[in-house]
Amino acid sequence: MGKSAQNEKILIIKTFIEAVKSWCLIFAQRPIMAYKPHPERLKKRWEFQRGYKRGRKYWNRYFVVYINRNVLHSTRLGVTVSKKVGNSVKRNRVKRLIRESFRLSKSKIFPGYDIIIVSRAPAVNLKYEQAEDAFLQLLRNAKILRT
Repeated sequence: MGKSAQNEKILIIKTFIEAVKSWCLIFAQRPIMAYKPHPERLKKRWEFQRGYKRGRKYWNRYFVVYINRNVLHSTRLGVTVSKKVGNSVKRNRVKRLIRESFRLSKSKIFPGYDIIIVSRAPAVNLKYEQAEDAFLQLLRNAKILRT
């Protein structure tokens, strides 16, 4: 390889490096929206997807629960109730039952977990006590409930 071919390759590499540096500067100047997670709830789609993929799965007749460790020092809850469960009034009632069960039993749950709970159709007919028992039983199975 001649001296001129070698110089030409060096020039191409230097040009490429300058181009990459300029692109980095351009993208670094764009404002980046930092995501601050909610202290008690899972809200973003990617948070749910991560829980479904990485989480351990437990289920009973009424609920399916995915439990995933998080880096935060708080336990967060995500609730999913599909249209198969019923109309919006029934779905919202099931969500309220789940959230209330979580709120009252939060002190019994070890911190640092993301809990995703998916409601099944039979959950529509639950009373509060039955919903709480089913929820706590799944947490006991997952071994994240203090005794």
